[in-house]
Amino acid sequence: MAVSLLFLLTLPLGAQHFSNNIQPDELARQLTSVMTDQLLLGQVLMFGWDSNLVEDETLDWIDLGLGSLKIFGWNGRDNQVLAETVGSYQQQALQGPYGIPLFIATDQEGGWVRHVTGRTSVTPGNMAIGASGRAYDSYTSSKLIAQELRILGVNMNFAPDVDLYGNWETSIVSSRAFSSDPHETAWLANAWFHGQQDSGIIATAKHFPGHGFGDKDSHGGLPVINRDLETLMAADLVPYEVLIQQGIHAIMVGHLAFPLITGEPIPASRSHFFLTELLRHDMGYKGLVITDDMIMQGARQGDESLPELCELSLKAGADLILISRSSDTHRRIWNYLLMKMQEDGDFKNRVRESAYRVIRIKAMDLKGPNAVPIIPEQQDFSQLLPHGDMRNFNLDLAYRSATQLRGEGFQFSRDDKILVVSEDRRFAQHGETYFNNADFLLVPGNPQPGELTAFRLNLKSKMQNYDRIIISYSGGREGFLLDELEPWADKITVVLTRNPYWIFNIPWCRSALATYMDSDETIEVAMAILAGNLQPQGILPLKRGDHF
Repeated sequence: MAVSLLFLLTLPLGAQHFSNNIQPDELARQLTSVMTDQLLLGQVLMFGWDSNLVEDETLDWIDLGLGSLKIFGWNGRDNQVLAETVGSYQQQALQGPYGIPLFIATDQEGGWVRHVTGRTSVTPGNMAIGASGRAYDSYTSSKLIAQELRILGVNMNFAPDVDLYGNWETSIVSSRAFSSDPHETAWLANAWFHGQQDSGIIATAKHFPGHGFGDKDSHGGLPVINRDLETLMAADLVPYEVLIQQGIHAIMVGHLAFPLITGEPIPASRSHFFLTELLRHDMGYKGLVITDDMIMQGARQGDESLPELCELSLKAGADLILISRSSDTHRRIWNYLLMKMQEDGDFKNRVRESAYRVIRIKAMDLKGPNAVPIIPEQQDFSQLLPHGDMRNFNLDLAYRSATQLRGEGFQFSRDDKILVVSEDRRFAQHGETYFNNADFLLVPGNPQPGELTAFRLNLKSKMQNYDRIIISYSGGREGFLLDELEPWADKITVVLTRNPYWIFNIPWCRSALATYMDSDETIEVAMAILAGNLQPQGILPLKRGDHF
């Protein structure tokens, strides 16, 4: 930090600088009026980097003016190293000509989307919050997650996920959703937003205008969603309306096609109608529009090159273009967009407009007493993470959210002979705690040819030896067992540790519990419920059908 302070002392009196104590609007106007094309462009791009260490190439990008970085899963495994790396990158940014710090973003939704790992907490997630039905749980979960992020120097979080759980045939949203109900989603998402905001983290609602009814994962292709505008306004857009009214500063647009609205199957991430006409003009949104990763296949429809697609997104109204990797891709996009700015005055003005919005939000959120420290303090993160209140809160939320999907209560006898079948050894550990006679069969993780068949035959041969069988089901390898176990349906209880929809795949199942996540706390609570120590409290936050 001493280097940046020394740099500030060398500035001429009255020079434009991010540290100037003026209103965010005016500061952003002043800075964007004097910035070079290269510096303007840098403010509208967000890059990933390839390791958890400081990379010279990323430092070079920051020297050129890059204004934002995104932490992906491959960057976030060692918290100590991550904090040091973030600090080095921010030091470099502060030494730039206007001292503008970086957005440091990540995906830390709670539940199974958690890009900063290491010692950070695993929470029950959004659908567990929906099952508890308490805004308190949403706010507290968000605030505790935010407290962990801020000590690492993360100042922007791509959460909450406000997609409705609509198309149960796809798994990309599943338990990331709060609910299938738009008003319930809006209420809980608003509490989540305030938990981030009150901790100084910039919350980012996603995936506009709504991924929940998509027919596929936008990482692998372009979801085509056949919903008209009236339906969208009455459902998927309700959470955005509420969050915009509450003052959210960032919204992520998804690579999602709505041909009944736009007349063509193009991603919303480059649709002028969605980003400018609807979101800006009709819904009155004044914050940042951030694209989902442009490397995703859902973005790359048509004959345009990736740099051209980034240009189209900016022209449509996006403010911040996210590109995860690689170095060659970053270089091609940068060079192409810089050339376009020099050739096309209208496009340059469009970039300047977005750079203004970026700097305005930075001035609003990265300065002041509640802001995330730009340079993370050098601390012993093994003493700080996980957050001290998280364990007890997660246990409480796991208990309040656990939901009986089928059956009429659980109360296995402590002396029953129990067989626990799972690909997760933690089920065995907790089974031994709650039952006197519990055996465990581990589902093969990386099976060799024939190994799954042998496992299935072994399991079937053991079924008659047990009073009760508990099978955990995450939608993974356990699924291959279920079709052949119907003859023992009276003995079997299935614990769904992710998506409750997977019960649809087991029509014969008569006893089922949903935990919505496979964290230590949700597994512990599940076994306590099956042992009769607790009663499930959650209410399924989805419309019930004949399958439940």
